[in-house]
Amino acid sequence: ERGMFIDVLAHELRTPLTPMLASVGMWQESLPAETSAIRSRLIGLISGSTHTMAQRLEELLEVARYSRGDFKLNLKRVDLREFFPDVINRYRPTLEQHRNTLVNELSVDLPIVDLDPSRMEQVIINLLSNAAKYGKEGSKIYFKARVENSALRVDVRDEGKGLFPEDI
Repeated sequence: ERGMFIDVLAHELRTPLTPMLASVGMWQESLPAETSAIRSRLIGLISGSTHTMAQRLEELLEVARYSRGDFKLNLKRVDLREFFPDVINRYRPTLEQHRNTLVNELSVDLPIVDLDPSRMEQVIINLLSNAAKYGKEGSKIYFKARVENSALRVDVRDEGKGLFPEDI
């Protein structure tokens, strides 16, 4: 069964990933203050990439849970005026790696809502990641969030060539 295969695969991938995460964390903590900017940045990239791998592994496990019918949302009260900037700031190093500039257009009247923060963060990161990947390097990425017709609307737009109409 597919879900069982994904569970086994995820376990096999998690086994070497766990000490990698711990090691890179200890490595970062042990760096002397006079470490070169290039070396610090490279170690930061290794750390970020290792955490991204761990996140992708968790997403793979979520796919397995979903295929088994075990998918659940963990709703919490979230103030979107704080949530969106926090998520964007965590992703900013990746945008800077692509030399993209993020233009934040957050409405001042964003509400407090019930949502699953990790799922919403996953959606936002996927949108920003696609914009960085498929937009022009060194261009602007626009993140806009507002209330429209009693619903939350979030737009991420890049300056890339876009999709062909038949692919939309």
